Amino acid sequence: MIVGKIISIEYDHFKVRLLNDAKVASINIKGKVYHFGNIGSYLKVTNHANEMILCEVTAIFEQGTITDNPLGQEFRLDSPRELFMKPIGSYRTDGFKLGIATYPSVYADVYVVTEEDLNDALKDAVQKNSSRGVYLGNSRNLQGYQIHLDVDKLFSIHTAILGNSGSGKSYTIARILQQVGAMGAKHTTILFDVNGEYAQAFPDAKHIRPNITKETEEGKVKYSPFYLPYYLLNLDEWLSFLMASDRTQRPFWDRVLQECYRFYRISLSQGDTGETQKFELYIRWRISQMLAGILSRTDSDTSKITSAQGLLASIQTALSSFKTEKTEKNEKNEVALKNVITTIKEYQGACTIVYGMNDNKLSEKIKAQIGEIDFEEIRDVLETRLPHGQYYDYRFLKIAAEMTLIDEEAKGNSRIREYTSTMFARLEYFLENPECTFMRTDSSDLGANKDEYLKKLGIIPNASVPKNTSLLTIELNSLGNDTLELVTGVLTRMIFDYRKERSGEARRKNPIHLILDEAHRYIRKDKEYILKENLFERVAREGRKYACYLLISSQRPSELSPTVLSQCANYIIHRTQNKVDLDYIYSVLPYFTEDYLIKIKQASPGEALVFGACVPMPLQVEVIKADPEPNSKNCIISEEWWPSQDSKVNS
Repeated sequence: MIVGKIISIEYDHFKVRLLNDAKVASINIKGKVYHFGNIGSYLKVTNHANEMILCEVTAIFEQGTITDNPLGQEFRLDSPRELFMKPIGSYRTDGFKLGIATYPSVYADVYVVTEEDLNDALKDAVQKNSSRGVYLGNSRNLQGYQIHLDVDKLFSIHTAILGNSGSGKSYTIARILQQVGAMGAKHTTILFDVNGEYAQAFPDAKHIRPNITKETEEGKVKYSPFYLPYYLLNLDEWLSFLMASDRTQRPFWDRVLQECYRFYRISLSQGDTGETQKFELYIRWRISQMLAGILSRTDSDTSKITSAQGLLASIQTALSSFKTEKTEKNEKNEVALKNVITTIKEYQGACTIVYGMNDNKLSEKIKAQIGEIDFEEIRDVLETRLPHGQYYDYRFLKIAAEMTLIDEEAKGNSRIREYTSTMFARLEYFLENPECTFMRTDSSDLGANKDEYLKKLGIIPNASVPKNTSLLTIELNSLGNDTLELVTGVLTRMIFDYRKERSGEARRKNPIHLILDEAHRYIRKDKEYILKENLFERVAREGRKYACYLLISSQRPSELSPTVLSQCANYIIHRTQNKVDLDYIYSVLPYFTEDYLIKIKQASPGEALVFGACVPMPLQVEVIKADPEPNSKNCIISEEWWPSQDSKVNS
């Protein structure tokens, strides 16, 4: 139905004069009422190319006023109405396209947009009742019109969900995943639940939580323990967690890991005398080498002997801790350690000075000890190197680190303890702090490599473990920022490495989606990551090729990595009012205009602006609430401060 005529055309808007009989701004067509004269409502006009141009009303005003009244202007309800409308895109039989190439003419007829018109414009999107469409909510521009998102275009590229706290991001994520689940999709989705709010929305999914030792049930939700085995961390991840410098401390920690692995391998067998002898010989050889290094220095004899005594005392202390942790139940290693302690005492007895001169007892003792050592066995030990992802016992880390430290001091690096103090403090944090309990696991059930581990989690196909659910939530609200960044980064690295190993058709099979709640906490802009390379930035750039996709959610878009945000092709933006965030969104996102800023500033909770590949044109949507809801409701202060009499009785 015609409601007006175009009377003026500019590049980004048309001026329309409404017909006299269209002043009520609404009309009934086939029993349905359409409101066409409101801000945000849709109208259409045809151009010379026979394309239908879809427009949105952006301003409404009166054509003229009567000013004869001396007291001021007099307004008439029956005066002509005019409005501005912004062209969104054009469509014909070949589908809808954003923007227009051919403009309409002056005095072109302006029509009401009906549901049928919008269906024609959005026919490339998934329509109602489609098994491939995610029913997100209803249009705010055309009352009651359902908005469906194309599954292929929503999940085959990265997506960002942005908005202030309380604007509805959690509900939107829950709504999307619930719809996908309701359609029976066989998907693999991992949700990093940073605030612990999604389990309630998915009672039938698999939920895991760090630092619990057995399955626990909270309401209708069952949690299983989550472990991230320390031996699956690569060297870079260890350095990041220990806050070690890449240039100077990287070789040091690599030596620690190798030493730890050697100690572990040597002490493996309870009854293998040969392995026990290797353990004993290796430590004796290390001590002899360190002492020889001290004596080779040009210091005074007194300084050399004093340094040797300090070295021997430090080694004895380190071995004592090793003894109590690992060899209490190993009789043969107990004997081997006693032999090493005996050797240390013999060395201590040789640390003598006669009239200010070293009488060479220590030097002779070193030669005698080295003469008793089988260097073939030592070579076997030195050639034992830690393969990445191979299991080793973390309880050897402390003695391995101390022995490496002592070795550096023996070489004359007197400030090595100062330089590595932060590293050793973080190592102590890993070994002792309850927050890291989930990393200090020795369970062989978790698998010896990343693929076995990911199979145990249900992230990659595993024939021996039936897949009961498609969604895995990892509740991480108990972890600090550093540990949170480590966990999310390491898991993402393993998942991405697995996907990259696929080739041919396998690349497109079994896609994996990562949902990153509160993403600004671990995908930060202009910040030094605990992990030197943020894996999410790499996944954002390359993940599509390997069927590994991100859905990021954040209340502070200005703190997000622009690399990640710019690689998203779908955006669902809830109310955002912070100017810094608005400016950042405007600068980073493609095709984002100033009128969109106004819309998201004025949006109510639960409303969102949706644009990108998943919809043919930007749409304002009132998102339908998730059922069940995530645990993200605000506290109602009045009810807590002044509880009702009924609640008092019940409590």
